[in-house]
Amino acid sequence: SQEEAQLPKEEKTSLKKEESFNDTSTIPDNSFQGHQNVSGENNLSFYSLKESIIQEVKSLQYPEETAQKFAKMVMEWKDRKGEALLEIWKKRFEGFKEIVDKERRTAEEISLLKEISIVIKREIKDVSSYFELEDIMRTKSADCVGYMQLLYILGNVVGFSMRGIEVARMAYGRLPMGIGHTAVVGVELSNGKMVMIDLTFEPMLFSQPFDLEKEFRRSGEYWEIVDERNPVGLHRRIRILDRKGIIAQILCNRGAVLVESGREISFSKNIDEDLILQGIAQYEKAIQLSPDRVGYYNRGLANEILGKYREAIADYSKAIEYDPLFVEVYARRALLYKKLNQEKEYKQDILTVQRIRLKRIVSELTAFIKEEPDNANLYYERGKAYAGLGDVVKAKKDLIKAVEINPMLTPKVKNISKLFDLDLDLDLIERVKNLEDIFRKAWRHIEKGDDLVQRKEINKAIEEYTKAIEINPEDAYGYLKRGIAYGLLQKHRKAIHDLDKAIQINSNFVEAYYNRGAAYGMLGEHNRAIVDFNKAIEIDDSYVDAYINRGIAYAILGDKERAEKDLRKAFSLCPDSLPMIKKIAGDFDLNVEINSFIEENVEKEKDRGDNNRFRNNLIVQLTNEVKSLGYPEETAQKFAKMVMEWKEDKENLIISLRDALQKEQTKCSQGKISKEELAQKEMSTAFFLGEKIKEVFKNEDKVYELSQIVREKKANCLGYTQIFYVLGNIIGLSLKPVEVAEVISNWHIVNMILSLSNGKEVIVDLTIQGDNFISKPFRLEEEYEKRGIYWEYRKEAPLGIGDLYRKIRILDKNGLIAQIYHNRADEDIHRGKYNKAMEEAQKAIEYDSNDVLGYYNLGVAYIWLENYEKAISQFKKVLNFYSRFIPAYLNLGVAYKKIGVYSEALHYLNKIVEFGYELDKVYFNLAHIYLLKGDMDKAEDYFSKIKDRSLFFEISKVKNAFDNTQKAFIALNAEKYQDALKFATEAVRLDPDNLDAQLIKSVAYRCLNNVEESIKEINKIIQRNPHNPEAYLERAISYALMERYDLARKDLITVRNLDEELQKE
Repeated sequence: SQEEAQLPKEEKTSLKKEESFNDTSTIPDNSFQGHQNVSGENNLSFYSLKESIIQEVKSLQYPEETAQKFAKMVMEWKDRKGEALLEIWKKRFEGFKEIVDKERRTAEEISLLKEISIVIKREIKDVSSYFELEDIMRTKSADCVGYMQLLYILGNVVGFSMRGIEVARMAYGRLPMGIGHTAVVGVELSNGKMVMIDLTFEPMLFSQPFDLEKEFRRSGEYWEIVDERNPVGLHRRIRILDRKGIIAQILCNRGAVLVESGREISFSKNIDEDLILQGIAQYEKAIQLSPDRVGYYNRGLANEILGKYREAIADYSKAIEYDPLFVEVYARRALLYKKLNQEKEYKQDILTVQRIRLKRIVSELTAFIKEEPDNANLYYERGKAYAGLGDVVKAKKDLIKAVEINPMLTPKVKNISKLFDLDLDLDLIERVKNLEDIFRKAWRHIEKGDDLVQRKEINKAIEEYTKAIEINPEDAYGYLKRGIAYGLLQKHRKAIHDLDKAIQINSNFVEAYYNRGAAYGMLGEHNRAIVDFNKAIEIDDSYVDAYINRGIAYAILGDKERAEKDLRKAFSLCPDSLPMIKKIAGDFDLNVEINSFIEENVEKEKDRGDNNRFRNNLIVQLTNEVKSLGYPEETAQKFAKMVMEWKEDKENLIISLRDALQKEQTKCSQGKISKEELAQKEMSTAFFLGEKIKEVFKNEDKVYELSQIVREKKANCLGYTQIFYVLGNIIGLSLKPVEVAEVISNWHIVNMILSLSNGKEVIVDLTIQGDNFISKPFRLEEEYEKRGIYWEYRKEAPLGIGDLYRKIRILDKNGLIAQIYHNRADEDIHRGKYNKAMEEAQKAIEYDSNDVLGYYNLGVAYIWLENYEKAISQFKKVLNFYSRFIPAYLNLGVAYKKIGVYSEALHYLNKIVEFGYELDKVYFNLAHIYLLKGDMDKAEDYFSKIKDRSLFFEISKVKNAFDNTQKAFIALNAEKYQDALKFATEAVRLDPDNLDAQLIKSVAYRCLNNVEESIKEINKIIQRNPHNPEAYLERAISYALMERYDLARKDLITVRNLDEELQKE
């Protein structure tokens, strides 16, 4: 086989032996080469893939029987069409070879890896105790090592270059004591980068592509992350495993199971020595195969349980050789030194533990300080850590910085100074403390002034700012505030005077430069204004208002090029400024091409990274939630970026709501609050979230695609639902989308139902004006009765959300995705893209087989494509689900009219009238059908009911068509065939649904000996209605005249089958 051909000569022989997979000396290292299909690279047969799986499983030292079972399980994973997913994945991967562009190929690889990962998570649940493949298959659940094996095996079979990864320090938080976290797979991509995948996270951790040697630095056997802010979502300290390393991890897990079984209580004397020795045997196999910290550490734990402290210390020391930063092993070794009365060694290990932890703290805090340079608590904590490490200079520097930023930390800093004998300048700290009191008093007046400005009492505000300056004349902020207030009174010279003073106190006061520039601009001194705006931008190159105002100044001075450049820059920093920029461009006749800057801005934001672990996690959750609705990565990232900018007291709003709700949920679980109280909190959380969504996004019909929602800040009911669903789920609300079939009339909309902890529900409808968008709490089965796929309201005449909706259908996520697809189908119909609409509607039905509007839009697309029989079939399916869906009745009437089956058309249109609806389109179609049937009285009766003036022209056309049909019929009977053809042609032009005129036109052609044209015309009727016996009879006559007796006979048989009364003719 190809796999064998890659091995060294000495390994080929052993692979031919059945027991070779248990011989650890002969296991090949795949070295990121990817799996080689044993049956040839291009053979994608079921058998070939199954054999590949078996070989991969056996290469991890599993027996043949296990490998066979595993292959069988995986090959049974199918898509909706019943095709094996593994075959689909393999074909997709093979297709990537045709993509020349590496970045595009990489994007496809990432997409496929995510799909494989999602399927594994869907099929195999996360349970912490199953890592053996037999257990995974039996329970359909896996732990970290189990997930790692699944992804490793399947990725290799598909063709990826897979590696296991042992994690010593995770992306979020720290690891518990134990053998470590081996849940991760590293995959090499076509562009030379890697991705890291961890399926035990919820949602799964799927890193951005990264360059190993750039994002990490080598530290012995391990790789340490360089940037603690972790912008690409990686675990922080890792060791990359080859195949032997993975097997060693499995062996260690087996050993751990045996050791845990051998002791009933940790480190007690109540143990089963035989089981523990068996566990040690597994550890020794792992060490022999791939010596590392995990094997030695676990064998040390086992020896410690057996009371073999010297052996345990030797194992712990060996583990430290492989990982000198392994904190837990130092701690365990210290305890044993203590038991053996080796005080010196004990103290040394305890100090080492402390130093490692403090260095880690310093590293993380340094990363956070880069993002929040004015956070006093970060400096204080890092100062403490430096003090613990004995770095006095850095400790003093950080602690003094903390006090400078926040004088209220003074008492804490004093304590640290005494504890570590730092000899800080306590007089300085005292002076700072006095300044704190001054600062606090002055700030109270500034806050009062700000309130007065909000109330537009500017003169009183100036009085408060003046008091603040008198109390603390060295505070630049008081001068800034008073200067701005003077500007509001158009006293720009006074404003400039105050702003000069602010800049004298703080030469880097960006707001002072900006506002002084604005004041110069109001005085017409634009060159001076530009100088100040330049300085503001020099200090803060993301100051949007400075770019905008400098652009205006340049425009006034006639420098259009610089003005346009500044406005484009402002937009790239803040897309929300687009309306203002457009107005400025219009006022000054500037050419500002904005679109090309959108993508550049998003990419910059994407590369900035994030220092907050919770924020990082939220970005991943937001992105994954949006992508789970079928949106592309770019849309998901833009949505996540937008939501991350929502703030509440400087905290991200979603994180704040989630944390607050989780606290209440914890209280409820502890019995501190009741379920009713928790339900109130859930409702208030939903209300607050809804208010924010309504604040950000204006209600606009037909705006439901998230990309458009983010761009335009508008949303319709489906748009609101998607936003609320994504964010509510992340916050922790129990949500399901709801399709509303009836409100007051037949409107199909989609909203949310929120299940409360007290067993009740509420409906959330953000399209409702004001703050009454959450219904009263209700119990579903008390207020509604289940009928088919819908829940119908039990009471009479509900008015809307206050009294609930008449008819609802509760959806899952697939149902929500179906709503998106059938809306896309509706848009494509309006754009005339009927085949595309059919595809979208069919996708909607695939996601939700009960999706009424999926069937409805499919029917409408078929009508436009003139496939009326299929349209009728779809509309009838709609009525099977929802018997009062008026548009389906209307379209059934239209479809039957178009094929000339007038009795059925009348039946469905009259149903609408029976339901009590007075619709002009219904009256028109009823009138039209009676006109085609020749019943002029009824036709005129319905025509007279039409009030929509736009239909008057259509009425005139069909009446003229009817008159021409009558003339054509008279001419045909008078054997004036040319006149008959002329009148019939005009009738068909005016009314294509007039099948009588079409038939006369065909007969006229035949009578004029133009049989071929006659057949063309009759074929149009048959194409519309394959069950029209008169059309087949006319075509049979034409075929007979052409001496095509076989076709004529076939048509006559069809006539007899359709209508026995025509048999004589």
